[in-house]
Amino acid sequence: MGLPAYYLSSLPSTSLPVSWDVISNPYAVTREQVLLETGRGITFEYEVFTRRTPTFIFTVSASQLAVFQTMHDAVVGSAFYFIPDVDASPQDLMHVRKEPSFLPEPIGVYLLNGQKEQFFKYELRLRAEITAASILD
Repeated sequence: MGLPAYYLSSLPSTSLPVSWDVISNPYAVTREQVLLETGRGITFEYEVFTRRTPTFIFTVSASQLAVFQTMHDAVVGSAFYFIPDVDASPQDLMHVRKEPSFLPEPIGVYLLNGQKEQFFKYELRLRAEITAASILD
């Protein structure tokens, strides 16, 4: 598996320093429904939309976490493109928004290249967005 990457429409793509963990869920889908009930108790369910809601889990050192912080600061709630695996063919390009919070969880201090370094678990929660479309006459 290759490295994931992201890019905003105005910037070149940026690869993340590590690949996501195998316990990630890149295939999650959320369905939103509206439930209407009449005065007589008849229920109607209408599907509003279905969207991908993947969660990618990364285990990173403090120095690698800086790249994720940079991504968090760069997207600032804007929709952006995320590529889970740049080596995949064809690439799975997703138009997404990132969760608004940046909450890495410390998991311990480990040796990295002979140096003690703090490691974190970071969950990247994404929500697929509908890309812009033009209406044809």
